[in-house]
Amino acid sequence: GRRKKKDSTGIIVKGLNDILVRFSKCCNPLPGDPIIGYITQGQGVTIHRKGCLNVLKMSNERQIEVQWGEDSTESYPASIKVRTDDRFGLLADIASVISKYKSNILSAKTETRETGVGLFYFTLLVESSAQLRKIMKDIRKVKKVIDVKRIIRNN
Repeated sequence: GRRKKKDSTGIIVKGLNDILVRFSKCCNPLPGDPIIGYITQGQGVTIHRKGCLNVLKMSNERQIEVQWGEDSTESYPASIKVRTDDRFGLLADIASVISKYKSNILSAKTETRETGVGLFYFTLLVESSAQLRKIMKDIRKVKKVIDVKRIIRNN
């Protein structure tokens, strides 16, 4: 049988042991997302979300099957955009939803348009796409929140 090696990133690369694995910045894959590996010269395997526009442009011969390990306890950055009607205390309410899920906020940027629409951009540390979906679902329940989207730069 083929050997499977899980390394500290929580990724299993089929048939390869001790290979350097890194995550693409273009699509920021999270555990639970469908993923594909791309073999880069001298840099091991870069993990992308399946359907990432960059992967679609890359040569098929250098793609390799990868999967998430079952017991990853790593945290991964994920970006979301929250559209709101502006109101006092809104940022605090959104931050409390995020902290309820024990997710860390790596960065936050806010802007208010003249129309009164507030835009919040958060980069969070999450353990999986499922955890991110729960956070987004609860943010949608916050009063005056219009919409919440995961930001994937090129999809």
